[in-house]
Amino acid sequence: MYRLANLIRGGLGLLATIALAALLSGCILSSDDLLVSEGEAATPLPGPFAMVRYEEDGAGYKRSDEGPPGEFALEGKGYVSSDGAMTAYFVPLETDTYLVALSSPDGNMYGFATYRDNVLDLDIVLGDVEGNADLKAIPSVEIADGGVKLTDRAALDAVVALHQEGKLEMVPVIAYIGADASADFPPKLTPNGDGWTAN
Repeated sequence: MYRLANLIRGGLGLLATIALAALLSGCILSSDDLLVSEGEAATPLPGPFAMVRYEEDGAGYKRSDEGPPGEFALEGKGYVSSDGAMTAYFVPLETDTYLVALSSPDGNMYGFATYRDNVLDLDIVLGDVEGNADLKAIPSVEIADGGVKLTDRAALDAVVALHQEGKLEMVPVIAYIGADASADFPPKLTPNGDGWTAN
């Protein structure tokens, strides 16, 4: 895990920053080998794109002041961070919903995302793991230090099923997607039914 942390720490993209925060919390889904193939991936985001994280603020979310937008380029069916340290794959699950695989030479992380109205709602930080009997019952899953290591594709598919059934607690991260770093990122985002309103 520490090799993966060092790799992500060197990344320049916001997605890499989010991944590092999740990794250091220990509450992540990870695997040594990438458990999805590039052929499964879709490209729902523009290529290239830039993203800015938003923080919860009352009934909505305000733009974070953590730094410049993170930038990614589309290569094949993967989105590659500006320093080449990480590639993100989006595997379709349901309408506007994806399994996200963040791949690096030193390891892989998984999460779930919806993408609507230029807003990426990303679940990558796990909530309660030790108390999740359904998760602990999955073969080929190793739980340690609040994180979950997946050892084969069957384990990943089982975790995906838990998430779709609402049985996997995760903490959301909200980001706005623009065409590049000079895009007009709104100061605030407000949930609006199944979508979002930029304020």
